[in-house]
Amino acid sequence: MTKSEIDKNKIRRVYKDEVSGDFQDMLVVNSIVINFFWIHFVLELCYIGFKNNPMVIINIFSMLTYAVANYFVRKGNVLVAAWICLWEVYVHAVCATVFMGGECGFYQWLFGLFCAIFVPFVSPILQEKERRGSQIYAVLLVLTYIALVVLTWKDIFPKHFHPSEIAQRVIYCINSIIGFFSVMVYTRMYTSRVGRRNEALLKRAEYDQMTGFYNRQRTQRILENEIKAQAERKLPLSVAIMDVDFFKHVNDTYGHLAGDFVLKELSKILRPAIDQGMIVGRWGGEEFILINPEEYPYPSFCMSIGGICRSIEEHNFVFRGQTIPVTVSIGSASYAEGMSLERLLQEADRKLYKAKEGGRNRVVC
Repeated sequence: MTKSEIDKNKIRRVYKDEVSGDFQDMLVVNSIVINFFWIHFVLELCYIGFKNNPMVIINIFSMLTYAVANYFVRKGNVLVAAWICLWEVYVHAVCATVFMGGECGFYQWLFGLFCAIFVPFVSPILQEKERRGSQIYAVLLVLTYIALVVLTWKDIFPKHFHPSEIAQRVIYCINSIIGFFSVMVYTRMYTSRVGRRNEALLKRAEYDQMTGFYNRQRTQRILENEIKAQAERKLPLSVAIMDVDFFKHVNDTYGHLAGDFVLKELSKILRPAIDQGMIVGRWGGEEFILINPEEYPYPSFCMSIGGICRSIEEHNFVFRGQTIPVTVSIGSASYAEGMSLERLLQEADRKLYKAKEGGRNRVVC
C-alpha cells in the first residue's frame, strides 16, 4: 500500500466533550414521564365526567404517548423522550383550550412548558442545534399563548363540549395553580441540580481524585492562610512532607495499578489522623503533606507522624495476591515567627531528604 493510499484510508479519531441540559438526565425525565401519565389518567376521568368526547379520545393518545416516551427512556434515548413529553403537553394544552373552552385556562400549562424548555437549554455549553431547537420552541409557546388568549376573548371556540360556567371557573383556578406550581417545582429542581453540579466542580478543583485529600493548590492556600493568622492566634503550626519509599520500584515491579492501590491504601491509613484534626493533602505524585491540628505542639505532632510511619510499615499491602512492601520517609518543620511559607516548606523538605539519606522508613523532626 502506497503512502497516498494510507493517507486516503486514514481514519482520524475525533472526541467531543459531552454536554447536556437537564432533559438529558434519565432520572428527571423518567420522573416526568411517570407523573404526567398519572396526571392524564386523572384528566381522563374528568373528561369522561364532563362527557367531552373529543378530549376523551385525545387524552387516550396522550397516555399512549407517555408509554412511548417511557420506552425511549428505557432505551437510553432520554432527549427523544423529553421532546415527546414537551410536544404532548403543548398539543394537549391547545386541544383542551379549544374543546374545553379558553375560560378553563388550559393555556396556563404553557407557562410551565416555557420554564421547562427555556431554563436548562439556553446555556452557553450546549451545542448550537440543541439551543436553536429550544429557542424556536420557546418562541412557539409565547406565540401560541397569545393566540389562544386572543381567540378566547373573541369567543371563537365551539361551545358544544364546554362545561358549565362554574366548572370552567374551578378548572381555570386549578390550571392556574398547576401552571405556577410547575414553574416553582421545576425551578427548584433545576437550581438544586445546578447547586450539586457546582459542588462537584468545586470538589474536583480542590480535591485529589485518587485519594480524596486536598490537592496541592488547596493545601497551599490553607498554609498561606495559617501563616497570615499566626500574628493573631499564635497557635502551633507544623508541617510534614511524607514520601513513599521506592515508589517508582513499586510501579516498575507490580505495575501502575499497584501504585494506585498503594496510594489509596495510604489514604485509608491517614484517615484517622484527619478525624483527629490533622489536615492532609496530596502534594504531588507519591508525596503527601500533613498539617498539625491546632492543639498539637510540635513534639506531639512529631509523635503522631511517627505513629503514622510505623502504621504504614506494619500495614499489609496486598494487591492481586501479592504483598507489596511499603514504607515512607517523613520530614517535618515547625513554624517560627517571621518565617515565610517557602522557608517552612524548604525546611520540611530538607528534613525529608535527611530521612531518606538516613536509610528511609523514618521521621526526621
